[in-house]
Amino acid sequence: MRVVALVSGGKDSCYNMMLCRQYGHQIVALANLLPADDEVQELDSYMYQTVGHNLIGAYAECMGLPLFRKRLAGTSKSIGMTYERTEGDEVEDLRALLAEVKRRVPDVEAVSCGAIRSDYQRIRVEGVCDSLGLASLSFMWRRDQSELMAEMVESGVHAILVKVACLGLVPEKHLGKTIAQMRPVLENLHSRFGVHVCGEGGEYETLTLDCPLFVLGRIVVDEAAVELDETGEAGNYAVRGFHVERKLDGGGGDGSGEIGVGEVVMLEVGGAGEEGEEGERQGEDEAGAPAAEAVVSRSERGSYGSVVGRLMAPGGPLSDAELVSSFRNLMEAVKAEVEASEGRPPLSKSVVVYFSIRDMTKFALLNRVYKAAFGTVNPPSRCCVEMDLGENEWLRIQVLTPAKADLERSREIMHVQSISRWAPSCVGPYSQAARFGGCVYVSGQLGLDPPTMAFVEGETLARELEKTIQHCESVCEAVGSAFSSDLVKLVVFVERGAAGLGLGGLADGCGAEGLPRVYVEVPKLPKGARVELHPFLYSPKGTEGAEITVVAAAAVAEGVGVKGKCAGVEGTACAYAAEIGDGTQWEEVEAAVYGALARFGLEREDVVVFSLYFVGGLPLLGEGSCFGTLPVQSFPVSGCGLGEDMGAKAVVEVLAHRV
Repeated sequence: MRVVALVSGGKDSCYNMMLCRQYGHQIVALANLLPADDEVQELDSYMYQTVGHNLIGAYAECMGLPLFRKRLAGTSKSIGMTYERTEGDEVEDLRALLAEVKRRVPDVEAVSCGAIRSDYQRIRVEGVCDSLGLASLSFMWRRDQSELMAEMVESGVHAILVKVACLGLVPEKHLGKTIAQMRPVLENLHSRFGVHVCGEGGEYETLTLDCPLFVLGRIVVDEAAVELDETGEAGNYAVRGFHVERKLDGGGGDGSGEIGVGEVVMLEVGGAGEEGEEGERQGEDEAGAPAAEAVVSRSERGSYGSVVGRLMAPGGPLSDAELVSSFRNLMEAVKAEVEASEGRPPLSKSVVVYFSIRDMTKFALLNRVYKAAFGTVNPPSRCCVEMDLGENEWLRIQVLTPAKADLERSREIMHVQSISRWAPSCVGPYSQAARFGGCVYVSGQLGLDPPTMAFVEGETLARELEKTIQHCESVCEAVGSAFSSDLVKLVVFVERGAAGLGLGGLADGCGAEGLPRVYVEVPKLPKGARVELHPFLYSPKGTEGAEITVVAAAAVAEGVGVKGKCAGVEGTACAYAAEIGDGTQWEEVEAAVYGALARFGLEREDVVVFSLYFVGGLPLLGEGSCFGTLPVQSFPVSGCGLGEDMGAKAVVEVLAHRV
């Protein structure tokens, strides 16, 4: 992709540019925000480093790239862990800057951001990028800081400390030192006091004077002075004179081809553009009239509300325009049902969405409508698969929401849109994970290569599954959970063509021995994946977690044809899965589920998910059957089971949770 790089002058923004180049992207322009007053070095900003801003103009000369700069007019007004457009906030300066860069360099596709650990910064950059239709590239996100520092030094990033503000860093001693000189000092302070090696806690800031991307020249400091704050314990390194030393073997930068090489463009722009939103409006105008029936039902589930929407088209195939319009009609009906009564939270505050579609190739058409319905700020987690739905059913969506607005406080979201090495970014309007009442719903995970967001050609199915498990571990760790010890239930979706290739027993090794693990063979998975994992965990925030109790089949009242496993936490959560044999009566299945619920002190009203996967005919129950008032979601599949051989005739999957 063609990339505009946000540069503050620090080591992180420069090294992320280098990583962008490493992964095949092209840096075509630089962008920077600076104080309104040239005499001011440091602003009281939650977002931006400005110390050393007087040297940033030299980056254009050193790299042979255009540099777009805008003076900051806003301040830190909206400082929560979510962000929506706020007039006068400093984030709107970034939006205006990038919107103008996009106008002047129309083929720019992505933004390079040097975020490592700051969710505050990442969330805001991602939100701005999303509104402008740009990808966010943050290849250092959640990387080990000691490893990163070593890489920066070894790769030739020549940066000096220009601010220090923590125990163990002395202004007169350490300001002006290079990161190579400071690396052992910082490692020592990390081991003694927990100082962040890369300065992610605001311990210090740097200014890059040279790096491999500075192909035309390097910055040489001619005059500088240490300036202390009123305490004398923190200070800045004020560069008062410098020059650019030309490199004899330097080539030109990537360049945009439209702006002068090395040109600094000072922008006098105020508001941000609406590029991303306009595209959505145009897409909506092109849709046809609804041609399918929206069938929506709601069930109150104790701490949850469960709303199921089905798109039924008995008239035959739908055109793309008809499908989009019909789906929009369905989502409007789902939203109306979710928000029907006063005191219910809005659809955008849902916890998790289960999405089954008849034809995965059509999903990209629907994503824009889905995004408009759920929003982009902390959307729910999601699991999406292709299913062989009934003859007239095109798609099905189950939405779990907090039953009451006051329960919304228990909802926490991990939503990372930036492309990084950490884990796959959200390729649609959903979050990586949602925690609600101590339970964690992880979105369906795929074995993508995170920095490229693609599958590795020629990779074995077992290796793809291994990477998928690694992504589950990374996401769980980021939300304060442990995939290995907090797992309660795991659903393994296997693409039909890969079902016979073997999973190597890897999924069986996830979590405690005996946990409910449901294997389901489906026609297709998102992005051409061959396996998708959908984990459910119990991990209350701020605690060591509760012990997950695994119950053997014999401990649950079961019929001859019902063989299952269950796990859970007393009085809070229970997952149950069972293989159903021939001749089994539905009453036997219900009795087994009641037995599992009773084992953990839960009741029928606590059940939020009840799915039935079956091969061939369905003698167990008729269409529209319910468990109490909760509709049973039945799906015809090519294979299913509690083991990777998927040799069962039918499998039930049940999840109960009480907040």
